Amino acid sequence: MTDINKYKSVALKHQTYEKLKVISTNVIDIDLSLAQTITYITDMFYAQVTSDGWVKPMKGSIEYQKFKKKLLFPKHANVVKLNEVSSETLNQQG
Repeated sequence: MTDINKYKSVALKHQTYEKLKVISTNVIDIDLSLAQTITYITDMFYAQVTSDGWVKPMKGSIEYQKFKKKLLFPKHANVVKLNEVSSETLNQQG
């Protein structure tokens, strides 16, 4: 039985689950488990948002609202590079 003090579960959309399966087989030269893949992606993003160079989005601005709408409701499967999400990037997207 799973140790509830050590692990948590999450619910994913089927589409997200399928994307994780693709990512898990293409990150490095060995296949990762889905849990390892989620940990890898989380660690990468965490390193970005906790770095000294990270600029938090301007939550009240119109540019941020546009960025958030695109992020939450993408029309295409475009991926924004993590290091490009800054106030300058948000201002350019407006």
